[in-house]
Amino acid sequence: MTAENGIEFAIRRVKDGFFLYDDNLDGARPEWVSLADNAAWFGTAEEAVAFAELAGFADDGELDNGLEVADRPWVWEEDIEPDEVDLELDREEAKAAKRITHAETVAETPSDSAPAVADSDALRKEFLGWALQTPSLHTGKPLSEITVVTQVSHLRHMSKVLAKTGSTLADKVQPTAFDYDSYERFKPVYDAIMADPEFIKNSRRVNRNYLRTAIQYYLRFLAQRDGVNQE
Repeated sequence: MTAENGIEFAIRRVKDGFFLYDDNLDGARPEWVSLADNAAWFGTAEEAVAFAELAGFADDGELDNGLEVADRPWVWEEDIEPDEVDLELDREEAKAAKRITHAETVAETPSDSAPAVADSDALRKEFLGWALQTPSLHTGKPLSEITVVTQVSHLRHMSKVLAKTGSTLADKVQPTAFDYDSYERFKPVYDAIMADPEFIKNSRRVNRNYLRTAIQYYLRFLAQRDGVNQE
């Protein structure tokens, strides 16, 4: 996501001014850091709150008492202007957010859909319904709608997000994660992305970590769907 008017956002604890951070931005190992430069910064306030929810410090889009959204000028000047991938993702999320009243009303079938895309679209709807209801492993509560919408958007545009992050896997995977309809098919893709040093090293952290969290959830979804024990 691009910054709003050249501003980026993080979660700050009011009592001491410490900022929320997590090494993978998946909420599994949150910590409070004193330096703003060590915080987890995002392109929108909504993304920052969604991250706080993953970390267990927000519920249904509302921060816990004593927390606030902090902002500052966007650090990476080259990322202030949106590129086509940013705009496409933002359009997809805005379109989906307006349609979330229940799981079946969100995703739209692409105009160039073929049978494989139609199956992909059905799987995306199934994942969306699952994600809106399934408790997070960390918080025990379902994710907020904005978090789920962001996950769906990144999964739908998986190869484009990988290309944006500089990963060489962009040309080696299907355009959308929803083209992988089983745990067995998606697990090698998941492993390759998580182990790709170029993806880890070169990617802009917002796109990288949202995609990373999204594929973790999608793999969990496929495992439950296929009856696979991940433990």
